[in-house]
Amino acid sequence: MSMRKRPIPGLDQPCSVIVLGGVHLGTRLDESDSMRLLDLYADAGGNMVDTAEVYGNWVPGKTNASEIVIGKWMKSRGNRDRMIVTTKGGHPDLGSMNVSRLHSADIRADAEGSLRRLQADVIDLYWLHRDDRTIPVSELLGSLARLVEDGMIRSFGCSNWEADRIAEANRLAAKQGLPLFAANQAWWSLATLDPAHIGDPTVVVLDESMYRLHAGTGLPLFAYSSQAKGLFAKMEAAAAAGTVFEAPPLYDLPANVSRFEQARRIAAERGATISQIALSYIVSRPFPAFAVVGASHASQLADSLGAGALILGDEELDLLDNGQFAE
Repeated sequence: MSMRKRPIPGLDQPCSVIVLGGVHLGTRLDESDSMRLLDLYADAGGNMVDTAEVYGNWVPGKTNASEIVIGKWMKSRGNRDRMIVTTKGGHPDLGSMNVSRLHSADIRADAEGSLRRLQADVIDLYWLHRDDRTIPVSELLGSLARLVEDGMIRSFGCSNWEADRIAEANRLAAKQGLPLFAANQAWWSLATLDPAHIGDPTVVVLDESMYRLHAGTGLPLFAYSSQAKGLFAKMEAAAAAGTVFEAPPLYDLPANVSRFEQARRIAAERGATISQIALSYIVSRPFPAFAVVGASHASQLADSLGAGALILGDEELDLLDNGQFAE
């Protein structure tokens, strides 16, 4: 079965519902292993790799490593036209996360650097990696619209923005005739998480108001941390071995035991792995929804790619999340 693809406004090709996360490319994985993983993904019909200007900046000698290896891969394979070139900018410097980098000069500098490293003539979808509520959305939209006008990017989205700011931005853009956000990225998975253990106050977790925004407008949603660090696969492995699995504090909640049991039952009925059910929980929505997956090994990626053609029904989705996001 082939990888499903769904449209994104402003792009001339639809996007594969399984998106390869680029955080380990060129960092945890060396260049050779990174390219093998990229080849596997593209051969399976995947066409978007989620990267960012900041990926690799926490590893000595690996500054911008993810973008660099993706750029080398696209050039060596001659497949730039088959890929949706995307990256994120405007992230705070890692040593001063409380200091915003979302003024026009910051955004433009990051986009220019990404174009060079990705060896691309244009970025198809450019994301603002964070928000800054002290900056009017009109200023942020203006900065992005100028990148479109200058031919540096085709469309733009946001990552870690609250629902009300996204709605405000798109209302203003529509009123002023500016491009709208083409998509949004938020932290979302089948797992319920404990907000007290998130740690980074600048990230945004999908909540009911954001879900309603996407369901009501059809705005595409990209879920990062979509596998909850392999939580359900680890729970399944422990159950098979007859051992007790100790969930990390972020996911150590009774709701996740219930969701595991439901996912395990549906996986058996569908002839799928529990990881594939967890990803299909995201990509089976009536609006365009995409799961960003991480992988360090080919077997992990191959398993995730198996969710690309799997669609869960409404009843199965309701069972998994206890009706939290019922339509």
